[in-house]
This record gives sequence, C-alpha cells and structure tokens, in this order.
Amino acid sequence: MVGLKVRINRVGYWLLKMASVFALLPILVMWWRFNQECIMRAIMVVMKAWQAVLGAKVDFLTCYLDRSKDAELENPKKALVKQGKTGDYFIRRFFIAITGLFLATPALAQGVSDEIILHPDVHIVPLAHNVWRHVTYEVIPDGRRIPSNGLIIKTDKGVTLVDTGWKIEHTQMLLDWVKSNLREPVTAGVVSHSHRDRMGGIDVWLRNDIPVYGSFLTADIAKRNGLQPPNRPFVFAARLSEEIELYYPGPGHSIDNIIVWLPKSKILFGGCLIKSADAAILEPVDGSNVVEWSGSVFRLKDERFNAEIVVPGHGEPGTLSLVDHTIRLGSMAKPI
Repeated sequence: MVGLKVRINRVGYWLLKMASVFALLPILVMWWRFNQECIMRAIMVVMKAWQAVLGAKVDFLTCYLDRSKDAELENPKKALVKQGKTGDYFIRRFFIAITGLFLATPALAQGVSDEIILHPDVHIVPLAHNVWRHVTYEVIPDGRRIPSNGLIIKTDKGVTLVDTGWKIEHTQMLLDWVKSNLREPVTAGVVSHSHRDRMGGIDVWLRNDIPVYGSFLTADIAKRNGLQPPNRPFVFAARLSEEIELYYPGPGHSIDNIIVWLPKSKILFGGCLIKSADAAILEPVDGSNVVEWSGSVFRLKDERFNAEIVVPGHGEPGTLSLVDHTIRLGSMAKPI
C-alpha cells in the first residue's frame, strides 16, 4: 500500500512538472512570433552561459549520443543516468534556459525595435544604426489623426533632423530628446517641402541657430505664405556630408518636394512624394501635380538609390517596392 502511494506521488510530481513546462509554451510561441531575432540572440547568450557557468553541454544530441564511448552509444539512457543526467536534470536546465531567455531578450532588443514615446503625439522609432524615424501626429479638419514621418540622423559632425513635425511643440520635444540622449549638437535641419507637417516647427530650428536646408521653391512658397523660409536653399541637389544627400526629383505631392538619400545606411526618405504600402490612392492635395508625379518618382529607380529601407511621408517604412507602388498609383490617378 505504501509502495502504491509512493508511485502515485511520483506520478503526480512528474505530471506537475510537465504541466509547468507546457504552460510556458503559449508564452514562448507569442514571444517568438514578435521577437524572433532577439530570441535567437538570447538563446546564444544562454548557451554560452551554460557552457561557462554550469559546464554543461547544451547540445542535447551530444548529451544523448557521446560518441567517445561505445558503451554509451549502445545504451545512451543508462549512460546519462550514470552521469546523473536524468529527466530532472534536463527539466532544471530547461527552466534555466527560460529564465535566461526572458532576462536576456529585453536587453538585446533595446535600441533595435523599441519605440520611444515622448508624448502621445510624438514617437521615435529606431530605423538603423544612428538613424531614427520620428513620428508626429495631428488631427486634420476631417477628423483623422494623421502620422507624419521624419528622420533623426547622427553623424560624426553632429545630428541632422529631417522635417520638424506638425507643431513647434513637436519640434521642441525632438530637440530636447536629441540633447538628452544623443548628446550631440543639431548641426542641420532639412524640410522636405513647404507643408505644415514638414516645416510647422521651423521657427524652433531657426531660434536655435540651426542651418535649415530646403529647395529654392520651398523658400519661395514659405515667404509667399508668410512663413520663415529655409536659410540654406538649393536648386537641384545638396550634399550635407558623405552620409546625407538631398535631391529634387520633380513635382508630385507638391511642386517643391525633395528626397533625402543616406548612402551609407541605404535609407531613402521619400517624404510625401512616396506613398506607404497601405495607400490605395495618391490622395493629391492643393498644389499636387498628378500628371508628373509618377515621372518624378520614376527617377528614384536610378541605380544610385539602391535603398534597403524606404520611408514614406506618412505610414510605415518599406522597401523599394514602395517606389513601384507609388508609380502604379500615379498611373491610375486622374488629373485634378
């Protein structure tokens, strides 16, 4: 009778352990789905920790089949028991792996995919090494809350900001974040065209003596609209450094829209000239040139723009497929 109770207790003990293991599986599946790269790196960290701290071989096939001993090849289970590596051994190591995974993954993910929220309307998202996408939000007259993309680029010569965000408050928050986190001076600002989502905070830049680049067309439109113009206007192209180039491809979303090319990072900031993947129409505004829009975008298919990341003016970044997508939308659009 006592022996039966002992066996029942042992069965219950193992069932409890197995239930604990399987209870973690849904969490692991969800974690894997959203953090695959970080988890793989975390697993490598855990494996190295096992080898260094525990002195254990984490290759389970090696644990079962140690080819250096013929006896163990014949009966690997007996060999593992002989070494003290029973089922309990592997469960302990499984929980060590889980602990290491959850501890290591957040640290590894930091700076890779974390979104920084300065304010409900001001977000910063890492895009590449020393390049961030800033996203500012504004509710437009039809009631939609529209996100607007810009860039923060850290170089050896300082920080360059591309587009100000919708409001002066947005611009100031971005400047404060750069000062507190990047600890480098803002040496240049770029406005990609003359609309409010691009240069709504230009006064903040100019008050801080930041050189502001934009096309001559943008400067002219700003003056006519009673706005502060960029104080470093250019005609067709400007090179701020080996890492930042500005080009005017032609009219499209606006007559003055320019693009920003980062050759080292292989990032093309298309601004509002480029539409996001979920855009179903060009959605032209007053001053858009629907007739020439596709032709202007087609110039970005030049081999010099071998971009790996393309950032539209609104919506999520993508690849060079966004260029083709915008050309298709332009071919279907009717002149306004």
